[in-house]
Amino acid sequence: MTKFRLYVDSLPEINEIPHIWDESNLKVIFLKSDEGGFDISVSDDGDDIIGIETDMGIHDHIHIQEAESYEKALSFVFGLVRDMLSENMRIREITKNEKPVKWILENYQDGKWFEEHTVGLLLFNYFGKKSEKVYSNHTLPPRKIDDSRMYNKSEDTNQKTANSRRP
Repeated sequence: MTKFRLYVDSLPEINEIPHIWDESNLKVIFLKSDEGGFDISVSDDGDDIIGIETDMGIHDHIHIQEAESYEKALSFVFGLVRDMLSENMRIREITKNEKPVKWILENYQDGKWFEEHTVGLLLFNYFGKKSEKVYSNHTLPPRKIDDSRMYNKSEDTNQKTANSRRP
């Protein structure tokens, strides 16, 4: 069994959620509970990168060497996954002429939605009719996040940083 699989198996709250492993035990997919949600997959490339992606187009990765250790990198990633499985995070999908062109991952704090990550197409019909759909998982209850870790101590404490969840 891989180190990645052993770590995920040690997370009791995460393990109660329906998920699928690939044959290599280096990729796990958490399934949406209804059509209003989104699937989340986490993969370990076996070298230096832990990737996270959704079936809605949002994707990101973390280099293990950016974190202090492999375990801290996994802790960050699965903290994000845990939040994405609750209603405190959502994906706004922007469409033009009913074709998806942009996806925005947002988190809910202090009564407001904050953009956390954006992915979009470079070429699309700019003049097409714009609409928006919102997707959110309700698999886990929202957790209270310590706001003190959301601020960059070297800046004004009233201004949140763009990559506040990075380790």
